[in-house]
Amino acid sequence: MNIPNNSGNAPFVLSVLDNAFTGVGHTIEGTIQEMIALAKLADKRGFERFWMSEHHATESCAFGSR
Repeated sequence: MNIPNNSGNAPFVLSVLDNAFTGVGHTIEGTIQEMIALAKLADKRGFERFWMSEHHATESCAFGSR
């Protein structure tokens, strides 16, 4: 099987998963800006996908399903 390798030396494609947790002293806006910066870096470094997790009834996440 011929799979394109865009992730450096890894024999498989790599992805990034961000949970967008907001810790003590972090704002939702700041967390989103950090997530955007991470997504841009992942794209620059050749990662295949950037995933954002969804959380239900969790106060410490920037993206909740409430």
